[in-house]
Amino acid sequence: MKKILTTLLLITFLSAKSQTRIGFTESQIRSEFYEKTFQTLYTQNGNKVIYWRDYDKEVSYGFDNSGLCTVSMIQPLKQGLLNYYVEKFNKDYVIVDETHWKWYNNSSIVYIRLSQEGSYSYFIFTL
Repeated sequence: MKKILTTLLLITFLSAKSQTRIGFTESQIRSEFYEKTFQTLYTQNGNKVIYWRDYDKEVSYGFDNSGLCTVSMIQPLKQGLLNYYVEKFNKDYVIVDETHWKWYNNSSIVYIRLSQEGSYSYFIFTL
């Protein structure tokens, strides 16, 4: 799992910025999700990734060299949660196609992409 996560985040780091946590520091994210137990890993190019896992999802945040969050990923671990997110995104955001959405927030456009790697499905949030 860590290899897949590292590979995905490494690819995403090349052109990605993230979700509502973009520009947040690690300490800000940890403070916001204080009840979660975070794990840490590093991509092949040395970027830090923190992530936490619940019974139904894994959420990851990747950081650039300046310590700011530049990518976010949600991996639903249950089919029902995957369907929930797709329905929510279809309702709340602009549908680009069946696996891409645009979220117009106050300061930017967030691109949401549903990807699949083998049996793993995950959402990546980028600017």
